[in-house]
Amino acid sequence: MTARRLKIVGEGRQILRKRILRHMHAVFADNADACLVER
Repeated sequence: MTARRLKIVGEGRQILRKRILRHMHAVFADNADACLVER
């Protein structure tokens, strides 16, 4: 039971990490566009 639980938690963390990275990339892209517009 514990092993299955750890596996599920690990998969959840990977999904969370991908989601955070995607969100950060989107924010960075928006900031880059804003900087380009300011110039």
